[in-house]
Amino acid sequence: MAETEPTITFSHKELATLLIKDKGIHEGNWGIHLELALMGGMFPLPTSSDTLAVLPGGVLAVAKIGIHKFPQPNPLTVDAAVVNPARCRVST
Repeated sequence: MAETEPTITFSHKELATLLIKDKGIHEGNWGIHLELALMGGMFPLPTSSDTLAVLPGGVLAVAKIGIHKFPQPNPLTVDAAVVNPARCRVST
């Protein structure tokens, strides 16, 4: 049996934290943003009698994934000042 690569998953907050750090954001409450695309059409589907039935249906696709700044914290946001604090500059 062939070995498969492990799946690495992230919670909403873990993904937001990674994107906050990647973009160098140091303040604000940020959460995951999904941009969805919905398309409709007619889909041929097999039936129990080995024929095809053409039925109306839809497809929901994730078009983009990003982060959004929220005015107030909520259960799905991350505080950028906590997870990615700005570094203090020491003047000499």
